[in-house]
This record gives sequence, structure tokens and C-alpha cells, in this order.
Amino acid sequence: MEHLQWKAEKELKIITDIIDEATEITPEELECQRQINAAKTEDDLFKLMRKPMSGRNRKMLNDKILEYEEMMLPYIKEKAIRSGQDYFIENACRFFIRCGADCCEWIMEEYRNVRNEYMKSLLCLVLGIRGNENVIPFLVDEVVRFEYQYPPKSFEQGPLIGLAELLNRLEEKNRRYFA
Repeated sequence: MEHLQWKAEKELKIITDIIDEATEITPEELECQRQINAAKTEDDLFKLMRKPMSGRNRKMLNDKILEYEEMMLPYIKEKAIRSGQDYFIENACRFFIRCGADCCEWIMEEYRNVRNEYMKSLLCLVLGIRGNENVIPFLVDEVVRFEYQYPPKSFEQGPLIGLAELLNRLEEKNRRYFA
């Protein structure tokens, strides 16, 4: 799993670096960076998680949130159940993927309480990236449910990509084991 996470982070960094080199830092971006650097409380970080920002600043924010992981984990879990705000949902799922804590058990326990379908879709992605083979039947069921209930929304992409990531990881593990 560490290899997959490292690979994804490396690819994201390359893409972000290319975009960052091609774009100048705007005064708005500089102000956002100042706010990220000044953030110290759950509320400060939560407000920033809800704001639109450049990829450069989003990475900076996610790194900052990880510095406060112990404080932020219960807070983000609580907000993830109720939030319908897309920027927060995306930042929360980035956090769940990168944090040191294994959130898969919590996701499985609280999934039915999550109010937003987009959040559920991205939580399935987290399960695929961080989970084990026990989540495969659940992810398959969610692909079918999303395709049936929300055909124009593409919510099935979260569990579908999660399945692909999980199966790829398991295949890589088996290849190393039997090599």
C-alpha cells in the first residue's frame, strides 16, 4: 500500500509542479498561503478545507492538516458524515488517504450515516486505496447501487476506481509473493 500511495503522490507532484511552473502566483494565492500558514485551530483548517484553491495551495493545506492529524481526525470524521460541500469532501478524502490512521473500519461503520452521495463515492475510493480484500463485495455493491440510482452522476466512479486500485495492489502483492 505504501508503494501505491508513494506512486500516486509522486505522479500528483509531477503534475502539480508542471502546472505550478506554468502559472504565476496571484495575490489571491499568496493570501491563501498566508491563511494556511496562520491556521492553527480545527475551525481555521475546516474553513480552509471548504475554500476553492489552486493545486499548489491545496497540497500545502493537506500537508498542514496532516501536521495536525491527531486533532483533525475526529473533527474531519464528524464533518464528513454531514457535509455536502464538494471542496471539503475532496479535501477530507485526501486526508483519509494520506493520514497515518487506518480509517477503513470507521468508514465501514459510519457509511450508512453519511448524508452525501458524492462523499460516499469518494469514501469508496479511500476504501479501495487503503482497505483490504474484505471490502471488495461492498465496493461491487456500491458500483451497482450508484449505477442504478444515479446514472447521470458518475458516482460509481469512486467505488469502481477503488476496486481497480485494490485489485491492482493485491495482484502486485501476489506477484511479489510468488516470484
